[in-house]
Amino acid sequence: MDDSSHIGFIASDSKGRLKGSASYHKYKEKESQSKRWAIAIASPFGESSAIGFNYSTTKKRNANKKSEYSHLVIGLSHILDESFSFGFTIQDPFKKGVEYYPALIGIQYSYKRLITLMADIGGKYNLDFEGDSIYKAAAQIKVFEDFFLRLGTNLDDSKNEKTTGIGIGWVQPKLSIDFAMKNTESTNIIAENTQPTDIKENSFSLSYRF
Repeated sequence: MDDSSHIGFIASDSKGRLKGSASYHKYKEKESQSKRWAIAIASPFGESSAIGFNYSTTKKRNANKKSEYSHLVIGLSHILDESFSFGFTIQDPFKKGVEYYPALIGIQYSYKRLITLMADIGGKYNLDFEGDSIYKAAAQIKVFEDFFLRLGTNLDDSKNEKTTGIGIGWVQPKLSIDFAMKNTESTNIIAENTQPTDIKENSFSLSYRF
């Protein structure tokens, strides 16, 4: 029996030029569990660009082993027009002694309010741009007036994992409800000499904007 669970709380403020949020997440899976606190802020600069920062602290406990670490993520985004935008993120760019710097470049294309396509490419790279790659793709399709179908997949070479997911969301001006299913499979099992992994997850979220 799978006794894993995930509980999260998010509070955000989108008024004014400086926007931000604070969040708390608790994960539990078999004999391990983790807690994460995060703070994010973002602000526009120029007419069509924005910059954001996310700082998080995570505490993990696995059997008799405990660990704690923190991350700083910096992101930039730019809107070309009402349909097309792109962005860039990098993790811990100022931290010394880091072997790899996770970074992603993403694009988003929207056709009216009917369909939105997203793609990310990046990975964990060193200063010589060598490392493992990550590929992500997702789509959101409007099926009824307030209902959206969501599809997504990603391939992470650093974790040797492939993930696929599907979900549906009901969106109102102040209230949104989302349900999703995700499946994670192992890749490169022979090279790693490990057992295959097949993890199925379901998630439900409710958001209310005050």
